[in-house]
Amino acid sequence: MDVDPVLLELLPALLGTSFISMYAYGAASPDGRATLLLVVTARDLLRNTKLGLAQTCLRHSSETAPPQLLVVRVADLQAEQPAILVQFQFSEADRETLTATVTGLDWLQWQSVPCGSVDRAPFLMRLPLAELVQAPAGADTAARTLLPREPASPPVPVCVGRRDGRDELRAAHAPP
Repeated sequence: MDVDPVLLELLPALLGTSFISMYAYGAASPDGRATLLLVVTARDLLRNTKLGLAQTCLRHSSETAPPQLLVVRVADLQAEQPAILVQFQFSEADRETLTATVTGLDWLQWQSVPCGSVDRAPFLMRLPLAELVQAPAGADTAARTLLPREPASPPVPVCVGRRDGRDELRAAHAPP
């Protein structure tokens, strides 16, 4: 993974108690150079936190070690929607626009809500292959814990006896 180690240390510090874990995928860009960093948080990011993330990424990213950063809430990873809401996104391609935004007052217009989304299916297929980069001590950070829970099996009728010559049926869950 070719990412500035200072960036890997600063991202969790900026997020504080909202930080859950950070994962890295190799070759996130079409040219095969960028590393995708997925940061999982407990809650929505405030605009001042987004500003700190933007400034940190601008300072610790370069064309030789370009990370692509996605910050998502754990609840959005576990939801059953076709897309995952993104709280913050950075890529080297957005450097010029982002620099202009954070050096002026335009960042004050940012909302403390998701700023975009990514398609869920291909994203979640790659998550179990990601490398855990950092997480709080003692946290359950296995990628499987971040994935949506499988829905409970629907109740199926089960014959539990006979009454007046008829089968008595009750709903029960199918065995796993």
